[in-house]
Amino acid sequence: MPQKIMSEIWDYIAQEFRDTISRAAPEQLGWRITPETYSFAETAWRALGVGYLWSVVLSGAKTLEEAITMDPAALDLLQAALDKYAPGHFPDSMPCDQDTLLERTDEVIALLSAQLMEMSPAMRTKEFRTWWGAAYTGDETVARLMYRVAHFNGHLHSILLHGKG
Repeated sequence: MPQKIMSEIWDYIAQEFRDTISRAAPEQLGWRITPETYSFAETAWRALGVGYLWSVVLSGAKTLEEAITMDPAALDLLQAALDKYAPGHFPDSMPCDQDTLLERTDEVIALLSAQLMEMSPAMRTKEFRTWWGAAYTGDETVARLMYRVAHFNGHLHSILLHGKG
């Protein structure tokens, strides 16, 4: 896929994800489909974590330790991506607060957008090995990133349609 098209698709997915968060009313951030499932805000945090996780893979992290050292402040995002937090047990650094969610969303989107714009043809075909044993080309990594964020956005819409506070 041409890089310009890839970037435009990412821009669309990222903007849709951000718009979903910004359209949610404050009381909807805590909504869940069932008491045992992740809330709207927790689902958004997990999506941001997945975005960050693929970013560190593209940056060359081959172990979780390497990923953590790239930005220790993003440990909470990596933990959310790896399902280390049970529903209702997210840390204080990941509040059920729209302003904080949007701020972190903008940071992750900006990071990923910059990475996608800077991908050289060699990087797009380069194989990236993950610490969970998978290997993907740069293009495959970007496709997985876009799919996962769009998938989580679908979850957010489901919570808004069927969730309860």
